[in-house]
Amino acid sequence: MTRIDIAVLLVVTAIAASQYPLRADPQAALSPTPPIIDIPPGAHLRKAKALALNAPRAEYPLEARKHHWVGVGWFAMHVDEPTGIVTSVEILQSTGHEILDRACLDALKRWKFVPHSGLKTVKTPITFAKPTKEKT
Repeated sequence: MTRIDIAVLLVVTAIAASQYPLRADPQAALSPTPPIIDIPPGAHLRKAKALALNAPRAEYPLEARKHHWVGVGWFAMHVDEPTGIVTSVEILQSTGHEILDRACLDALKRWKFVPHSGLKTVKTPITFAKPTKEKT
């Protein structure tokens, strides 16, 4: 390599480094902190959990885990009061990832509550976070 080649290489490297600064913690970009959320008015979770007959958890999709996608979302389940069946689910606040929102909707649509319990709308948060320990 000549001096000109080395100088050009150093300039290109310096430009690239300024556009993509190094991070002290390379995992920080892969595992962001879930967003701070406001609890929607009227969210009384304890009563609804006590009245749930079937409450399957949302599955953490493999693709989302591979990409270290995390998020917190709020959802409203609309309940048919005479049967206790969830008729629809509304996203109040997205998790930030469509694949996580879909997993939440799929699980919440399968919830069932005690019939004639007076529940018409149930608001609930769902959090997807990176596990603290990987299973081996």
